[in-house]
Formats: sequence, C-alpha cells, structure tokens
Amino acid sequence: MAKPNSDNRFTNIAITLILLLLVAVFAALWFYRIRTPVADTRVNYAIVGPLVISTDDYSLGTRIAIQTTLNDTEWAAKNQPAMRTLIETTLRSVDPEQVRKSGGLAALQLLLKDIVNQGLQTRKVEQILLTDFLLQTDV
Repeated sequence: MAKPNSDNRFTNIAITLILLLLVAVFAALWFYRIRTPVADTRVNYAIVGPLVISTDDYSLGTRIAIQTTLNDTEWAAKNQPAMRTLIETTLRSVDPEQVRKSGGLAALQLLLKDIVNQGLQTRKVEQILLTDFLLQTDV
C-alpha cells in the first residue's frame, strides 16, 4: 500500500513544479513587456503644396508630406507656413543635375528635413516626402 501513496506524492510535486515554472515564465514575460519601451508608431502627415518653383535654369512642381508624430500634429499645423517658406527657399537653390542622379531625390528629402528642423530649431520633423515631383530644365 505504500506504493500508491508515493505515486500520489510524486504527482503532486510534479504538478506543483510545473505550475511554479509557468508562473515564473509568465512573470518574466510580463516584466519584459513592462521594461521594453514601446515605439510610438502613430504618425501625422502635414501636406504642403502644390509648390511651383521657377528659376532661369529649371521649373519644379511638387507636393510634399511632412511626417511628424501624432503628438506633434498641432505643432505641424501651426508651423506649416514657416516650413513651406523654408522648403521653397531650399528648392529655389537646388541643383537639378544632382537631383536627377541616382539617390538624388532621397538626398533632397533628407536635406529638406534637416533644413526645416534647423530653421525651426527642433527635431520634430521625422521625414519629408516628395509625393509628386516634376523637374523640367531648359525652360
């Protein structure tokens, strides 16, 4: 009769250890989730344009989306005229041959982002995207 009692005791110990292991795993996952910073993936796009720039060397037409976080929506709306002025000024001095090269549009977008952030003394502009872009030289 001693044997059924030891099987019962072993089963109880095994179940207890499995339950403790499950609790420890779930606690570790919960603490991991709490300590891991959550990236704010919500974004806002302020649309600027259409912009038309004409110089002696080229004509340029574009629409621009300015990406900020959702928390900066009001800031983007308030500063949109200043951003537009900075973008227009930059586009007037752009080298059309550099823009036409491989990677030229990406470099222009990065330049616009940096100029807008520097001009407004902020880092709130995450990206500037040229959604429509037409460049005509020899006009």
